[in-house]
Amino acid sequence: MGTYRFGLIMPTTWSGSLMTVGSYSYGGGINWKDMWTGPKYYKLATLSTDTGHNSTMPDMSWARGNNQAQIDWGYRSIDGSTRAAKTLLGAYYGQGSLKHSYFSGCSTGGRQGLKQLEFDQSLFDGLLIGAPAWNQTHMLPWLTKLATLNPPRSPSSIYNNASKFTLIPRQIREACDGLDGIKDHIVSRPDLCNITRVAQNNLSCGAVGAPSDGCLKPAQIDTLVQLYQNYTITNATGRFLGFPAPEPGSDADFQVYLSPDVTIAPDGFDWQWEIDFLGYSPGYSFSDDIISDAEKADPGYATAKPKSTDWGAFNRRGGKLLMYQGLADGIIPPKSTTQYYQIMNSASSEASSSFARYYQIPGMHHCWTSDNDGIEYFAPWMVGGIGQQSQATIAQTESVIGNSKYDMLRALMDWVEGKSAPTSITATTWVGTTTTVFRQRPVCPYPQRAVNTNPNNINSPNSWKCS
Repeated sequence: MGTYRFGLIMPTTWSGSLMTVGSYSYGGGINWKDMWTGPKYYKLATLSTDTGHNSTMPDMSWARGNNQAQIDWGYRSIDGSTRAAKTLLGAYYGQGSLKHSYFSGCSTGGRQGLKQLEFDQSLFDGLLIGAPAWNQTHMLPWLTKLATLNPPRSPSSIYNNASKFTLIPRQIREACDGLDGIKDHIVSRPDLCNITRVAQNNLSCGAVGAPSDGCLKPAQIDTLVQLYQNYTITNATGRFLGFPAPEPGSDADFQVYLSPDVTIAPDGFDWQWEIDFLGYSPGYSFSDDIISDAEKADPGYATAKPKSTDWGAFNRRGGKLLMYQGLADGIIPPKSTTQYYQIMNSASSEASSSFARYYQIPGMHHCWTSDNDGIEYFAPWMVGGIGQQSQATIAQTESVIGNSKYDMLRALMDWVEGKSAPTSITATTWVGTTTTVFRQRPVCPYPQRAVNTNPNNINSPNSWKCS
């Protein structure tokens, strides 16, 4: 039995639907911060669970030797809390009054929603999933691998001081910005950005394009290039993908894992999962065998498995899934989310278009925001994803929330409730803290991309089309 708790807001004016919101990283505690948007803007009863423990987001010590706590965090708390909430709603508003049940989560929250879909396709009618940390058994070993490539205070280490987290993103952004044909401080086509060429020509000491305020030495150039390679593993059966590489342009997010204060073994975030979830001893030596150990243990049964999800059952009952991913996300690499979508499409016999849409958002970091000049975010990022409202002012939020043209959650609800499937969603960013729009652009259903049709007015959504 689990030991999780949950909070449930039941509004006086109720739409008849429930929304469960996900949590972040490994944190415990009820996510009150994100719950308020449900009743305020959508008249939704809104639920969050503490996932069975109380901790900060990077703290994993609660999981050490505690299989039941791992299971609560992995899937049980979302499932059990939502079922209990449905019972309470029936008792409070009247039996049979619940119309629909929704889920919205990003990062760990996204993983929670996808794991629930694998476990039971009937609990939620619609799910809005952002940048999901779905592949725990491969992603966490990849993070530790990154730390071995960038050991603190080593001559080959790049991120030994804060300046590199400004220098490197700026140089990569400037070098790869125009690959989509538009100079706008957004790397919209990271797939065309050759990181080896950029490192050598725009960051290497002595190169013509190297900045005057800093550069990277040869050993550091090698490290930077390695950080952008797929994590591949060779064993007795051949080579296989351990975890896909991040995209160029996501470099600003590397500070979460690679800052000197978080990569000192064995206490850093990147080393801690193996200790607290897999039971490794502090001070262990990293090896690629961690992935096979993780797959065997599958701690908390937390990894979502698209091949094991009954997509036919979800589709037959009218379930809908919207996924979104920032292309400048260095915490959950975009290729990981794309990998999930592609596996899902294959597992559903190429039928995913009847129940799912996937949107890549150029320039957006992990779940929200983008690179900025200190006043304005370069890339439009607000699409109504969970947690985004806390990154904008209330007035900015209210200028887009509730309109399915700009709000993915509203678009999802409309689709579930009988309207047509959403096409593009217009992402928004503003001038500072005002409600004056700086840029709006369509984000397109994968594999389409937004293509500019009017280079004289790149900030208008009417100057772009999905193609």
